[in-house]
Amino acid sequence: MRGFFENTDCELPHRNAVLKGLELFSDNNLGFVDCILAGYCDIEGAEVYTFDKKLQKLLNP
Repeated sequence: MRGFFENTDCELPHRNAVLKGLELFSDNNLGFVDCILAGYCDIEGAEVYTFDKKLQKLLNP
């Protein structure tokens, strides 16, 4: 999916955050949605609140 979104002109809102989430998904044992949330946090500075300990570790290394 990452290759598709990097090499296409299709509209993808928050492209960099989504690409970061896909990168995290391939590198971590977390759910897809958790990785997209982490991408938003990392790239766009979004605040993410969660009780998921694995996601908390990714958000606050």
